[in-house]
Amino acid sequence: MVCSYLFFFSLFLFNINYVSTTVYSCNRNAECGCSKTDARVDKIVGGESAVDSSWGWAVSLQRGGNHFCGGSIISPLHIITAAHCVLDPAAVIGFVNVVAGIDVLSQSSSSKAQVRSIVSVFSHPNYNDTSKVNDIAVLRLNQLLDISYERSTARLCIPRVVSTNTNNDYPVPDSTMVAIGWGTLASGDISIPDNLHLQQVTLNAMSANHEMCIPTINNQQVQFCAAVIGGGKG
Repeated sequence: MVCSYLFFFSLFLFNINYVSTTVYSCNRNAECGCSKTDARVDKIVGGESAVDSSWGWAVSLQRGGNHFCGGSIISPLHIITAAHCVLDPAAVIGFVNVVAGIDVLSQSSSSKAQVRSIVSVFSHPNYNDTSKVNDIAVLRLNQLLDISYERSTARLCIPRVVSTNTNNDYPVPDSTMVAIGWGTLASGDISIPDNLHLQQVTLNAMSANHEMCIPTINNQQVQFCAAVIGGGKG
């Protein structure tokens, strides 16, 4: 089931056929949801390194220069992330930086990176740290990001979903998604290497009533379940 503390997922839904490599192309004139480079995704169990500049909305949250969570650009001034990453705003504001425009964590101090501090944290008021229900937060930056292909940055589109039908799963089971981030590379890992490249992994949406999902899905209206294709983890 999808659950992570160091690896924040940006998820994108597609209904596609199973092929060795999938290329996600987009309209370069679109205001959101399109990066400098097309994403090329191989369905490799355990994931793979992403093509440079193919997920322009991915950002790294860093404390003392160390990555601890990820997020996505939703506007030049706002980042969406997980609420569990920013539980204590007093420990975030003035202490955590958002780094955009990079593919490898070691680029965080290079001219490629755009580094911003955080001035406000807006966590979901009903976030439950035990069940992880409503695990979402928005960060306001101190300065606008330069959203441009020249800076390898892009803005994530926000889905226009008003509500979900309680009788149906959303996303639809077997929908294909891609998760991206700079998470740990193996179960049990604690540290994240500075030379870690942005990773991507293909997932399949699963019914919330699946036996693997029932133990961790507490509210089907705001949570969903997904698993690694061909793997035994989710």
